[in-house]
Amino acid sequence: MRLKFFSVFRPWKQTKFFALLVILVVFGVLYCFQTATVLAIEKYFKGNLKKSPLNVNGMLVDDGVPTQSDSPKDLIGVMRGANYVNNRVLSLQETEILQAGVYKVDRNTTVSPTNTTVSPTNTTVSPTNTTLLQTRSDNAMFDEDVSLTTCVFPHIDPFDKNIMKIAGLHYTKLECRTDMVDLVFLKDNSLVINTTLDREKYGNASVLCKYRNITRRDNNDSLIKYSNFSTPFNDSLQLSTEAEFVVVECKGELNSYASKDKSPAFRKSSSSRKSPETLLVKYFALIPKHKQLINLERVLLNKRKGETSPKETMNVLMIALDGVSRYQFLRAMNKTYGLLMKDFNSFDMSMFNQVGPNTFTNLLALLNNKPEDELNAWWDPTQYSDGFDLIWKDFQNAGYRTLFTEDFPSVGGFYYSKAGFLSPPTVHHSHPIALAIERDKRMFTHGKHCVGSQPEINFHFDYIKRLFETFPGKPLYAMTMFTKITHDDMTYIKTVDEHFFDFYHYLSTSGILNNTLLITFSDHGPRWGPIRSTFNGIFESKAPFTILTLPAWFLEKYPEAARNLKINSGRLTTHFDTHATLQDLLYFHSSGEIPLRKPKHGISLFKEIPKNRTCSDVPIAQEFCLCGQKGVSSIGVNSEISKLLAETVVASINKKRELDICEELELDTILDVFHIDFPENIRKEKRQNSLFKVRIRTKPGHGIYEATVSAVILDLGHSVLNSIVRWLGLERSMVSQIKVGHFIDRMSKYEGQGDCIRDPRKKPFCYCKKMHT
Repeated sequence: MRLKFFSVFRPWKQTKFFALLVILVVFGVLYCFQTATVLAIEKYFKGNLKKSPLNVNGMLVDDGVPTQSDSPKDLIGVMRGANYVNNRVLSLQETEILQAGVYKVDRNTTVSPTNTTVSPTNTTVSPTNTTLLQTRSDNAMFDEDVSLTTCVFPHIDPFDKNIMKIAGLHYTKLECRTDMVDLVFLKDNSLVINTTLDREKYGNASVLCKYRNITRRDNNDSLIKYSNFSTPFNDSLQLSTEAEFVVVECKGELNSYASKDKSPAFRKSSSSRKSPETLLVKYFALIPKHKQLINLERVLLNKRKGETSPKETMNVLMIALDGVSRYQFLRAMNKTYGLLMKDFNSFDMSMFNQVGPNTFTNLLALLNNKPEDELNAWWDPTQYSDGFDLIWKDFQNAGYRTLFTEDFPSVGGFYYSKAGFLSPPTVHHSHPIALAIERDKRMFTHGKHCVGSQPEINFHFDYIKRLFETFPGKPLYAMTMFTKITHDDMTYIKTVDEHFFDFYHYLSTSGILNNTLLITFSDHGPRWGPIRSTFNGIFESKAPFTILTLPAWFLEKYPEAARNLKINSGRLTTHFDTHATLQDLLYFHSSGEIPLRKPKHGISLFKEIPKNRTCSDVPIAQEFCLCGQKGVSSIGVNSEISKLLAETVVASINKKRELDICEELELDTILDVFHIDFPENIRKEKRQNSLFKVRIRTKPGHGIYEATVSAVILDLGHSVLNSIVRWLGLERSMVSQIKVGHFIDRMSKYEGQGDCIRDPRKKPFCYCKKMHT
């Protein structure tokens, strides 16, 4: 019988069989011995070790809450959630980057569950940093014991030397130079020609200017119309009180050409021109008062106060940057970040997690409090966005004057492959003039981020300034979305650091911040670009930033709110929480019935976020969740497991395409496969499956995708045994229950490849068949 059994094996296979059998028995015995030893050690230490409170920067922390000795003033201006250094001191270069002294040990500093003391290396600062640390001693941020908080973010170094090389820190301030001379400025609703500059540049040349209005066509958000030009003027011209968007053109008479030293616009041969030369094209966004609205807003404001009696009426100003990670904001916007964290009363939400794949889904969470799955149940991109109950409507219904402006109208969150708005979403909406600027090629002759001689970002800052200057003392809500500057590459944000700094300095010196909640934030992390393609990019792509800035008097008057903001800066937060915070502020400490739907998702940041909060509580899909991820380890792209996971991702991508108009994609290259490592307690108690990040390139089109994949991997408990299985060619049989996350990131641009399809949710996965014809 034994001979008959073994006769089915060839001689060479008999050797493998016996070798495997012997190895299995030996390692089985060793594994049992190892397990028994570990359990005995754990039992001993569990009974003999006692946890002690965590002492960080001189502040005693127990259960993640500061001691009651913290006074309200101690909470003001605190450095909240700044950079961690992963158990090493900051270098001189990093110190210079954080020149404002915004340095601390991060809440994510590695702390052993059985030893809650931070090692000396975590709190040591090089001599060049000592002064900075001393100047911040009164503002020490408490660090919550990571063993007491359910959600802990991955430990990555934002100042990794390889990241610093590609972080765009060599970029200089954005400057705009043009041949056009800035002849016209706005003063008290009048267009005024700078006659001094006129004479300096053109001598006796005759310069005439005229303007025309730009308005939105009724019931169509993508069409604009122009009025006839005004009567030419050579000094100044009073605009209509209802004028909102105007474009000014100035021309010079050629027969007045007199000197080679005149403007470049005059340097061509006069014999080759038959008409006046265009000297200037300039756009202005004004704030008409809309007097018919003022009385209505007064009534609504009185109704809010009479029925609900909110304790405060504060302005709200929200400044957004598209696709910028928190770590990139720290690296590249160090001047602005220093102003916010050192000179202002700001709270950096250091564990802020995005909730959706793109701008639209994250904006909807912020402005509408809805995740994408709830949205898809009743809305599709062919519909207008007017049906959304956006947060600025709540402010408008309470008597606030509202404004929304953005710099990239064709690619904005509510417009890319979408219908936009049937009616203007806010009282003041820059969309018509932004479209006019975008379509005027004369504006971008010296760079796509310049509007003539002015950085485009300052054009929108000026629009916001005019709102606050037009309505001093009136409650205002304003939001701007900057997309163009960072859409293609978030590292370019370095070029606008000084422009942000100057605008925020204006907000402070003008007194606007004395009664304003300023929220500086990004919608999501980078979706492509040099950093996105790195190891760190896996995490940075899911970690945008949010910084809340409040007046000192507010934090002193409401110490509980200040305390909670401080605690929440080290806990899991999202755009849902920002939405809840805005609702809370609008009816702050109201005694009456609040006329708003209670947010289904999110917790006001004025209230304490639970320390046991997880992604499923928010909710955050697994593809975006950063909680509990200890790090990642690379898997060989040529392994059978990697090939199986990659093939499954391609199959999932093909299910998202339109079969009749999109090519079936094939696997071209496996770029990376990373196994996500979780802490030991999570691996043993909460996770039965393994989680992977899979990056692939497909063909045709060379699209690059990253997917989150879960699978059950049979682990024999020892690397040698696993190697034997691979040697036997049985690796694929160890993998089961493979699931690809619903959200798959397209990491490469797809403009022109998916133009045959309108749905923005399917466009990244389509390579149009017509491209092969």
